[in-house]
Amino acid sequence: MRFKPHSHRVAIAVAIATLLSAGVALAASPKPGKQYSGTTSAQKVNGYSAPLSFKVSKSGKQLQGFQYADEGCFPTMTQPSGNPFTSAGSVHSLGTIGVAGGKFSVKNVKTTLSLKIPGGTLKTVTTSAVKGKFTSAIKATGTITFSQTQTAPGLNHSCGPTTRTFTATAH
Repeated sequence: MRFKPHSHRVAIAVAIATLLSAGVALAASPKPGKQYSGTTSAQKVNGYSAPLSFKVSKSGKQLQGFQYADEGCFPTMTQPSGNPFTSAGSVHSLGTIGVAGGKFSVKNVKTTLSLKIPGGTLKTVTTSAVKGKFTSAIKATGTITFSQTQTAPGLNHSCGPTTRTFTATAH
């Protein structure tokens, strides 16, 4: 079978387009040793956005101290004053997350808050999952998905999963 010169150009254009689209899908490598911070898509409260932060290890293969804040499924019944994302019940520390090929993820990380209340203890367990990638050496995007259970004497509630998007940049 003999190809016309025009068909070669079409085949080359298709090959180039395929390579370029594959390149766009690739994640970038993070800046080793840099601190990243940003916000999630959680609704602002009192003008404050829900923060998240982490540090990239010197090898660039781990996110260290990954934490995010969210009011969660069981916000307080009263309107808080100030920044509600700084309270102990809002901050979730997920620890270290591996990075490979510019992508990172972790599942089923549990954080627990226990508060003494009249008649016992109010316990809130948050189970989180993170999935993200570096879109450039200084920017990461992704999702945080969490579910919560809250128990106390005579109380057993659960909610979720709830998903938030996030963006973080190096500084």
